[in-house]
Amino acid sequence: MDILHFVGKVLPSSINITIGFRPEINWKEPELGYEAMYVVAVQDSNIDVEVRIPQFDANDPVLFSRLYARVFDMARAAVDVVAFSMGYGTSVVFTELVLPNGHRQPFPPVVHPELAALCTSYSLEGAKFDEVYSLAISDYQHFMALRDLIEAITIPHIAPIRSFIVGPTVNETLRRTWIIMDRLIAYKKADRAPLVHPTFPRLTE
Repeated sequence: MDILHFVGKVLPSSINITIGFRPEINWKEPELGYEAMYVVAVQDSNIDVEVRIPQFDANDPVLFSRLYARVFDMARAAVDVVAFSMGYGTSVVFTELVLPNGHRQPFPPVVHPELAALCTSYSLEGAKFDEVYSLAISDYQHFMALRDLIEAITIPHIAPIRSFIVGPTVNETLRRTWIIMDRLIAYKKADRAPLVHPTFPRLTE
C-alpha cells in the first residue's frame, strides 16, 4: 500500500476553518482498475488529504490526474459544508505533494507546451501584451471564455472543458478550443477582418 499526502490551504488566509473529524472515503476507479481511500483533514485552514492506494506510479499522468480530481473534490466538499453554514466565501488550493517515500515537493505545475505552441496571435512583449490585455478586459464574454480555458487545465470539474477527464476526445476538444480562442484574438486584433487561408487553415475532422 502506497500513501500520499496532498497538502494545501483554504483561502483567504483570514478565514480559519477547522473540521473536527477526518472523513474517510473509499472510492473505486473501475476504468483504471484500482480502489483508493481518501482521508480528509482540515485544521486551522491547513488541508491534508491522505491517499492510500495499492500502487502509485509517479510517471503515470492519468493516475495522478484522477487522484488529484478526487482529492480536490473531497477537500472542497468538506470546506464548502463549513463555508455554507458560516456564510464564508472560500477557495481550496494545493501547494505540496508528499510522495510514498516521504519526499515533499511543490505541487506539480500544470503545463501544456503543446497548447502554448497554438498561441500564434500575440507574444508577451510590451505593446503586444497591452493590446491583447485591453481586448480581454473590454469584452466580458471574451474574458470569461479565456478564464474558462485556463480553469479547464487547472481545476478539475470547474470549466466546461474538463481536461482532467483524460482521453483523446477531451484532449482534441481542448486543442481545438485553444485554436479557436487564438483565432478570435487574431480576428479582434485585425479589427474584425476575415481570417484567410493559408495563415488560418480550416479546422477539419
